[in-house]
Amino acid sequence: MKLESLTLTHYILLGTLIFFLIQLLYYFILYIQLLYQRKKERKGKINYEESYLPLSIVISADDVTEKLEQQLPLLLKQDYPNYEVIVINDSTRAEEKEATNDLLERLATQHTNLHYSFTPESARYISRKKLSLTLGIKASKYDWIVFTEPGFCPTSNQWLKKMARNFTPETSIVFGYAGYNEVKGWKNRKLIYASALDAIRYLGLALTKSPYKAYGKNLAYRKELFYENKGYSSHLNLLRGEDDLFINKTATAKNTRVEVSPESILKYMPNNSNRYWKNETQNYLLSSYFYKGRQRYLLGFETFSKFLFIAGVIVGIVMSLLSFSYLWGAVFLALYLFRYLFQGIILNKNFQLLGYKKLFVLSLPLLDVWLPLYNLRLKMQLLFKGKRDYMRKE
Repeated sequence: MKLESLTLTHYILLGTLIFFLIQLLYYFILYIQLLYQRKKERKGKINYEESYLPLSIVISADDVTEKLEQQLPLLLKQDYPNYEVIVINDSTRAEEKEATNDLLERLATQHTNLHYSFTPESARYISRKKLSLTLGIKASKYDWIVFTEPGFCPTSNQWLKKMARNFTPETSIVFGYAGYNEVKGWKNRKLIYASALDAIRYLGLALTKSPYKAYGKNLAYRKELFYENKGYSSHLNLLRGEDDLFINKTATAKNTRVEVSPESILKYMPNNSNRYWKNETQNYLLSSYFYKGRQRYLLGFETFSKFLFIAGVIVGIVMSLLSFSYLWGAVFLALYLFRYLFQGIILNKNFQLLGYKKLFVLSLPLLDVWLPLYNLRLKMQLLFKGKRDYMRKE
């Protein structure tokens, strides 16, 4: 009986060790990329442009007057030689539309580089956001378009310069990072972990020459790229996808660069961060079903291997205790602690790079399991939604 238990323990240990090594590969190949990029930047090993080409910032504003009032003054105070800010008022409520117009009119008298327009009422049965962004792009004077969303504020007046230094002749797309303001509370802890981990993944893949998505909260691309791909025409049947699906279609290993300097970061400042994050997470989960490329499967396998590793550790420790083989139990525990150690070091260094001061130490094991289960729950909920909940209404 002991021999059979020992043999089974060996098999479980072998499987656990295999998934442990797979986890190591992901962390030391993918999750380390932002840190490598920052190190190369500090050593002057990255070629940057310092001509600072003129650019246009485009924002689609939907019933967000308070967010714009907080954000626009910071956008208009950027230390950049030649740029314009274009806001398309996409408000659907009459009082919000009027309040946004009043704000834009007042700021436009103080800043000649601020321009604004509105989404026609006749657009109520199509993707209003895609239409409003298209209007903003067509109204822009310059070739480079920088996108952000209401409420995401620059943490420095050097934001545009840091993004624009990547506008090389070979580059058509520049990824930046936009996160959430750090406050007290478990909810804030969760959304920071989820958004930062997602960024570490997709920015890391872009740095390995495998870009597959990005978000319009801090993103730049050439107007020419937009027209060459007929704008958002390939996914007009979806209410969203104006950023991640467009990038999934157009980004290549040669035309994409990543900016991760502290001055380039945007943070979402309003108080309703958790509600906003939940809504955005659901929207992006819906559009993720239409992603092309192997990247989503590679990331899915990382999560799969993590759960099998954790399951192997738990089963191995339990069997070791039941058979009084404490040494084997210590081996399983050591594997978990070693993974926890390098995971904590690498992720916390990434979080600090993305502008967060608090370390994820004791909460990391819980968040590590919570996030995939939370996303799985959302996906299960979305299975019971009809297409009308996320497709364009005819």
